[in-house]
Amino acid sequence: MGFVASIEQRIYCCLVGAACMSSLSIAGTNIFLALGAIGFLHRAWRKHDDLPGRLSGISRFLWVPYLLLALAALLSIAGAPHPLADLLDFGNSYLLRPLPFLLVVLFVREGKKARGLALAMAASVGLNALLAIGQWLMHDMAYGARWSGGIFYMAQGTILAAALPIALLLIMREKKYRACCTLLFLLLAAAFLLNGTRGAWVASLAVMSVIAFVGLKWKSFLAGTVAMVLLVGAGFTLIPPIHDRMETILHYQKEHSYSERALLWKSSAAMLMDHPLTGVGQGEFRDAYQTKYIRPEAKEPWLGHAHDNVVHAFAETGILGGMAFLAFWVSTVYCAIRSWRRHHDTASLAMAALIMAFMLHGLTEYTWGGATQSKFLFLALGICVAFQNIRSAGGSDFHS
Repeated sequence: MGFVASIEQRIYCCLVGAACMSSLSIAGTNIFLALGAIGFLHRAWRKHDDLPGRLSGISRFLWVPYLLLALAALLSIAGAPHPLADLLDFGNSYLLRPLPFLLVVLFVREGKKARGLALAMAASVGLNALLAIGQWLMHDMAYGARWSGGIFYMAQGTILAAALPIALLLIMREKKYRACCTLLFLLLAAAFLLNGTRGAWVASLAVMSVIAFVGLKWKSFLAGTVAMVLLVGAGFTLIPPIHDRMETILHYQKEHSYSERALLWKSSAAMLMDHPLTGVGQGEFRDAYQTKYIRPEAKEPWLGHAHDNVVHAFAETGILGGMAFLAFWVSTVYCAIRSWRRHHDTASLAMAALIMAFMLHGLTEYTWGGATQSKFLFLALGICVAFQNIRSAGGSDFHS
């Protein structure tokens, strides 16, 4: 193995470490990503002439909207009251969090390595699900609390909302992994119920329905739909805590968290009205909300985000940033669907499921702003793009 190849191997090992930590510990994830970044700088110093060619594997439907989004966020800082802090927030949000995507696309160029990363992420999600179930068992199977393993329950909710549809997709399309993925699906489903994040439940069910509709013949889809309705109905009627939690989805007008979100969204609209072009500034939502825009009837004055990805983007970065944010996500979904229509590959459909789950849950939660779930997202997106590039180059793909 040559010197450059050995550097790339060390970067890959760091990515595997980050994947193993992705659903367990953000601190552990950051340590491995920092080591991977150092390896990347070393690799670029020793040999960099081939890196632009490797970056060409990223579709323009991904990188052009993302650059426009980052530029809009940067422009919003110009008139913000805390520009230095906002620049640091910008660097964290738009440079560091996408780092795993960049490292995977640059240095994961073999099917075996891409499958290894995917397996490491699956192991991380599964292990954290076991931890959540263990927490529940250790507390005498107490209901009412929210068990989420080693990470924040909202972060786990977002991750499981994406992981369950992808596990279902693998069950449908990959016979080689069907048994393992079925066990993983059941494990994640149990942890998902204990997590109790309603927006994630709705998002995951919606995405699984889309995946099943696209990936199954109509008879199988009909049977699966009936089974899903019966399963959800059983949980709704037979398990009181789940029944109570699901009931709040149907009767949201009486739920405190929904009314508080409505107040947040009204405050966000006021921010946009006062700063229509560039918003209050990247990273300024918390300060603006708590000091100026909080409504008198709000009962949670400590909140620091809009509990909605799109609303938050418009409030912080104005019309420019909000439209760029929407363009980025629509373009990313389009990129995945276009690849699926051309090649009918598992990776492209998994990419679409990942994005849809992330953004659907983001209608009631600020999933874009969470470090754990955003780094999980970019790492998983990187793996999907790596599989697509490997397939395009004629290498071994998911099926090998």
